[in-house]
Amino acid sequence: MKRKTTRIAIIFLLAGLMTASFALTGNASANPQGAQGLRPEAAAAAPGGAASAPAPAEAAKTREEVVYANLSATGGAEKIYAVTLLHPGGVKLYDYGDFENVVNLTDMTEIEGAPSGIAVDSDAEAFYYQADLVGAQLPWAVDVTYTLDGAPVQPDRLAGAAGALGVSIRTAPAARENVFSKNYMLTISVTLDAIHCQNI
Repeated sequence: MKRKTTRIAIIFLLAGLMTASFALTGNASANPQGAQGLRPEAAAAAPGGAASAPAPAEAAKTREEVVYANLSATGGAEKIYAVTLLHPGGVKLYDYGDFENVVNLTDMTEIEGAPSGIAVDSDAEAFYYQADLVGAQLPWAVDVTYTLDGAPVQPDRLAGAAGALGVSIRTAPAARENVFSKNYMLTISVTLDAIHCQNI
């Protein structure tokens, strides 16, 4: 299997749902049914009924994916979805995974359901679609707590409150065998509304 390069970033927005995201970029390969990945459609039968040779390796298309997570105010993942970039260029592609609520972000081309994934048949060189990821988990567990004037406070009590706000963000690998937490650095940024927050 070809190596994939990964970029990871988690961004927390206190004014609304928190969002986590990380990007996966790599070369697609022929994957068995049910495996996460991408493959081009098999070549059609040659004249006379003989099957033509499989598509050459260079015909495999690259696949880029950014995974987003809507987090609660306390850091729990509420929804995980992906925006995926495919490069069909007239080749019918099958993208494998457990998807729901698939949305075409590129054109009016119908995205077909396929066993354990979807099928895309488009002439576009760059084809974007969005889909919810069923059963997906983030590489890190996130826990966010708050204080107001030094006293612990629940996030739903902060709207309209005044005082010294403290935000504590704790993270830990979601599993012991976690390639992301072992090989990548987690970056966290917090966005505060300067109209409502001072002396940050």
